[in-house]
Amino acid sequence: MSLTGLSSPQAEILLKKYGENILIPKPQFSQLTKLRKIIFQPIFLLLFAVASIYFLLGEATDGCIMLFFVMFMLSINLIQEYKTEKTLQSLQDLTTPNCKVYRDQHWQTLPATLLVPGDLISLIEGDKVPADGKLVEITDLAVNESTLTGEADLVWKSQEDTSENFWRLDYCYAGTAIIQGSAKLLLTATGSKTHLGQINQSLQNAPTIQTPLEIQIGRLVKTCTLLSFCLLSLVSLLTYLSSQDIIAAILAGLTLAMATLPEEFPVILTVFLAMGAWRLAKQNALIRNIVSTQTLGCVSVLCFDKTGTITHNEMTCQELYPATNFNSQQLLEIAVYASEIGAYDKMEQAILTCAQGQQLNIQQLQQSPLVTEYPFTSETKMMGHAFALPQTILLAAKGACESILPLCKLTPPQLAWFEELQKTAATKAYRLIAVAQQTYPTAATLPANLANSSLELVGILAFNDPPRAAARAAIEHCQQAGIKTIMITGDNHLTAQSIAQQIGMTGDYLTGEQLNKLSQTELQAALTTTRIFARTIPQQKLRIIQALQANGEVVAMTGDGVNDAPALKYADIGIAMGKNGTEVARQAADLVLLDDNILTIMDSIKDARRTYDNIRKAINYVLIIHLPIILFALLIPSLNLPVLLLPIHIVLLEMLIDPTCSIIFEQQPAELTVMNRPPHKISDDILLRKHVLTSCLQGVVIFLTLFSSYCYLLKNSIPLTLARTFCLTSLLTASLMLVFVNQAFTRSFTKNFSFNKANLIISLIVGLTILALNYNSLCNLIFKTAPLSSLQLISAIALGIGSTIWYDFTKKPA
Repeated sequence: MSLTGLSSPQAEILLKKYGENILIPKPQFSQLTKLRKIIFQPIFLLLFAVASIYFLLGEATDGCIMLFFVMFMLSINLIQEYKTEKTLQSLQDLTTPNCKVYRDQHWQTLPATLLVPGDLISLIEGDKVPADGKLVEITDLAVNESTLTGEADLVWKSQEDTSENFWRLDYCYAGTAIIQGSAKLLLTATGSKTHLGQINQSLQNAPTIQTPLEIQIGRLVKTCTLLSFCLLSLVSLLTYLSSQDIIAAILAGLTLAMATLPEEFPVILTVFLAMGAWRLAKQNALIRNIVSTQTLGCVSVLCFDKTGTITHNEMTCQELYPATNFNSQQLLEIAVYASEIGAYDKMEQAILTCAQGQQLNIQQLQQSPLVTEYPFTSETKMMGHAFALPQTILLAAKGACESILPLCKLTPPQLAWFEELQKTAATKAYRLIAVAQQTYPTAATLPANLANSSLELVGILAFNDPPRAAARAAIEHCQQAGIKTIMITGDNHLTAQSIAQQIGMTGDYLTGEQLNKLSQTELQAALTTTRIFARTIPQQKLRIIQALQANGEVVAMTGDGVNDAPALKYADIGIAMGKNGTEVARQAADLVLLDDNILTIMDSIKDARRTYDNIRKAINYVLIIHLPIILFALLIPSLNLPVLLLPIHIVLLEMLIDPTCSIIFEQQPAELTVMNRPPHKISDDILLRKHVLTSCLQGVVIFLTLFSSYCYLLKNSIPLTLARTFCLTSLLTASLMLVFVNQAFTRSFTKNFSFNKANLIISLIVGLTILALNYNSLCNLIFKTAPLSSLQLISAIALGIGSTIWYDFTKKPA
């Protein structure tokens, strides 16, 4: 078996043959397919129907104009879909994991999607296995294969496996996680050819679970669509009864249907969530699934893993406390013996760094013949190595003090010494590790496990991992935003309480041992006051998250290590460290902090709340502006008045409404109170009753104002084209003013006037449209309008402003 790896040309050939290392290749849709999908949307079918009627009536000019606007709107939709797709693809590229590969005779880092059979890759603790392969080199390799087998127990790998098991010990499989040790893997299968890929192939037809927000938008679209076709039938009938003109009746009905179809709602949801996720990525917070943006804004409890999140996870061996009859050098020697040869653990790296500083020959110590090892587990919280030394077998062990000390049979003076040491260490937020030893005459006399051994205490190592400077500020921001904070750590409660005090966290504490004694109901009750959980294991982190969720909380969990991955996966929002976190943690998380800055979490929550608020504002705007259009289309035919809004006018208004929704409101800044209020519930309706009422009120006021002016103009013998131009000018002005008065729920536009780039652009577009409708002869012909006098134009604009700006004065200040 060749271990020389591949060359780049060989890899390119194999990549073309086997395809990218993706479990389920993303289906590629041609532009024609996308165009067909857009054309068959109800709004475009209605537009084509209107154009066809114009051609049947012999109005070829009007028919061609309608088709022109249809093509223009199709282009806008295609461009919008393309930009959204590019944004999502950019996010996907950012989430693609990298892998260390031996190519062209040297190790290099490449995206895991470019791996091919025959590649030689390197894996270390915390990595996720990217493809199936044969193990060619291992060091203390333990793998979690629960994603494939359903068994949570660690699988210890070996390079030789003569068994006929389906899951071989000399292979690693895609989707599994390296929990301990390191390995080199010669890939045998990638992408859909892996075991995980074959499983995923069978799940392709599984139903997609929609988020509450997607369900609400879908329900809203269905309701509006049903209403649209009911009104179409009603208006067509009323128009036919009053005019006996079947063509006019159909046109009136189609016009109303065009005005009521809610094609903007799905666009708002997709664009806002995609752009929100992209904005977070630019702020060093990578959302791996855009629908998680909504959940992020609903977070009510933030669970912090202490090490690597609140602290830097940059361990320093700060103090050495040798036990009686030992010195500092002997303490470090035994600690080195008890550590892994290729240390990946931060604490072990700190031990080796300290030993090197004391001029110890680490390589010589660890080159002694290894007889056996006792792996570290989250349950025992200790580990050890047995080495064959001249004339004896040395067992060196280290671990949590509560695990090692009971095996050492300490005397009362030693216990008093340790208790005093604990108090001193707690005030400095030190993390203590006990080091012990025992000698045995032969390998046969070694205990089967550490728990059955009798050890001699060599001493205590004190490590320091101070909290990040931003941790206190993050806790304060959480309190202001109505988010409860909980610290979950594997450290003892004294160290955890000391760190909590430094960052401003207050509350009761529970240890993992105490937690095991609580029922789920008791744990749920305890969570009302408990803010610190110490000496916890991964399974207990899951229990805490599940208890919080049972209490109705939306839980975010932060972490960086392999042991955090299950909690990250099961939390409503898993947040992993991007710089110093493991690949397993990053793949399990919904949000990855690219800068490992805890304050980025708060910035992300703020932006997620902003996105949700802006979705509400955009939907409210759509309801407001459509209401007068619907009322015009519904009432004017029934009152036997001349038609005010023709299909071409609806198309024009839709062309202004769509970009206003997807650009203007998406870019609105966060409300001043966005982080000074409790999070909204994930089940809350996107349309709050108070917002619906104010939207309806604004829409009705606009309608009554414009309808009154229309009736007044007609009554005073003003030509229809002038009356139509007057009302269209007022309606366009009102649509623009609605943007300003509804851009914030609490901030007054009139008191905080400001122009951003998007507002300026839409204002120019609306202004130019008004001028064109009035004073461009071609537009007069197309839109059936006529030039207004200067006084009439000013009056129409003033009417549009007056019909909307009143709402701004009703807002309560933040």
